Amino acid sequence: MTLEIAYVLILFLLALALFATEVFAVDVVGLLVLLALVVPGAFGLKILTPSEALGAFGDETVLLLIADFMLTTGLIRTGITAEIGNQIYRVGSQRPWTVVPLLLGVAAAISFWISNTVTMAVFLPIAVGISQRMKISPSRVLMPLAFSIILGGTVTLIGTSTNLVISGRLSEYGQAPISLFEMTPVGIVLTIAGLLYVFTLGRRIIPERHKGGELTSDYKMREYLCELLILENSALVGRAVRDARIGEKLDLNILGIIRDKTQTLSPRPDLILEAGDLMLVEGKVANIMRIKDTSGIEIKPDVKLRDPDLTSKDVELAEITIVPGSWLVGRTLKESHFRERQNLTVLAINHHGGVRRNKLSITKLRAGDVLLVQGARESIGRMALDRNNFIVLGELPSNILVRKDRARYAVAIFVLVVILGSLKVMPFSIAFVLGTVLMFLTGCLTPEEGYRGVNWEMMVLIACMIAFGLAMEKTQAAAYVAGIVVSYVSPHGVFWVMTAFFALTVFLTQPMSNQASALVVLPIAINTAVSIGINPRTLIMVVAFAASCSFLTPLEPACIMAYGPGRYRFRDFVVAGSGLTLIVYVIVMTMVPMIWVP
Repeated sequence: MTLEIAYVLILFLLALALFATEVFAVDVVGLLVLLALVVPGAFGLKILTPSEALGAFGDETVLLLIADFMLTTGLIRTGITAEIGNQIYRVGSQRPWTVVPLLLGVAAAISFWISNTVTMAVFLPIAVGISQRMKISPSRVLMPLAFSIILGGTVTLIGTSTNLVISGRLSEYGQAPISLFEMTPVGIVLTIAGLLYVFTLGRRIIPERHKGGELTSDYKMREYLCELLILENSALVGRAVRDARIGEKLDLNILGIIRDKTQTLSPRPDLILEAGDLMLVEGKVANIMRIKDTSGIEIKPDVKLRDPDLTSKDVELAEITIVPGSWLVGRTLKESHFRERQNLTVLAINHHGGVRRNKLSITKLRAGDVLLVQGARESIGRMALDRNNFIVLGELPSNILVRKDRARYAVAIFVLVVILGSLKVMPFSIAFVLGTVLMFLTGCLTPEEGYRGVNWEMMVLIACMIAFGLAMEKTQAAAYVAGIVVSYVSPHGVFWVMTAFFALTVFLTQPMSNQASALVVLPIAINTAVSIGINPRTLIMVVAFAASCSFLTPLEPACIMAYGPGRYRFRDFVVAGSGLTLIVYVIVMTMVPMIWVP
């Protein structure tokens, strides 16, 4: 083992630890890895040159993924995905027993063509709304939905970014790119088997966490809500809401003002308080009780506040899920100035499976957290449009600014792109860029919307891991690890070599992203195949399917988005995902060597 090989392998282990512990965001870890590949060159240890490392950001794979995100954003902005949800609602109202199977089947079919993350963002509010209508626990629907979408993504090349990443790198190793339907036979069987699993054994394994109902009850808010009467001798009389400093002095949120039987919810900061006003406030019981020591304010006894007391024609309560890659991830409400930017008050947070009602402003937020908010319907409607950062639960996506008159153009452009790429008239990367430009020219999408639709955190991570894969090849680290596999596993036969790579990829894809794990394992798999004289395509496909099927932890983006709204616990995914991973393993080990003969 050379010093360069040892350095790259140690760097990989350190990166794996950082991914697993989430000390830093994944894109930051990727950039640290990139720096660690270049900086040693100044001290005589040549791993990658700056041009080699930075060249990964201009790689064809990165360009392809950026265009893919923009294309799917165009489908959303023209209302195509929302109309699919409307149709599911209509069918469900006539035949309720078909709703959940139809939802999972349609979501899986849509994910053949659109990335898993985007598909989950579209169907999550639809699924929550269906569970509320049918009075069933969202936990019974959301995990099966995430699993179905992940499995559907394995059916075609463009179904998941993981397939696109692997295909984009194959030419570097002398292999032909994956064709549009090359993975379809295995992917279809995986999807059908997965759907059967969630409808049979999965229904018994997946827990029922809560059936929903009034949000104030679900979040146990009622004991934290009360009415305060402003007396004539109160120092608050004549002051604006912003100057009352109730939040600063007593750590309470003012949710509404009742004056002369007229209720004003989410009051303006400049509203002047008067004697006789009733303030609806939210906060810790201890802080509410401190009101007794405040002159001129009286607690109104025996008040039972419910959802209708906190909503009106213009103000509502809503649950909002934080999407992976959101600007809120890793920040607190205070740091991000959430209330000022969104004009919404956060009443509670479902954080790591538990409800928090205290110290909300200093809670570090993570992807999958659910915020219970109160505010203007217009403000919540704006957040419903910002799907790259938030998902508003319990209702169909807002149709505000949806360009329905451009829907037929968006569909035609998407179909054209798929045909051009699949017939090899041009590479998929160029076809997708062409499709994005046509979306701009036909008014289906504005450039600003297109750029907002890209998960830039993922783009940075993938570029950095492409550079890491290059380092593994250049330093012969991939060949070294492949030699270990050949020495210890290959004597037992091709089946065990395939099993080793399936297990390794599944293991790595839990703490790392699917794309990152695939980029790390791919050069090792190809080197191993060449060393033992088997078809590299066999191990490539094993890695592709294993990397896409991440069910064991709620770290895959689709699972992260289901985690908070479903009120799941970490072990729920371990239990339910183990059975599905075993099914995927059996199908892959059986079908891959039949189609791609070793």
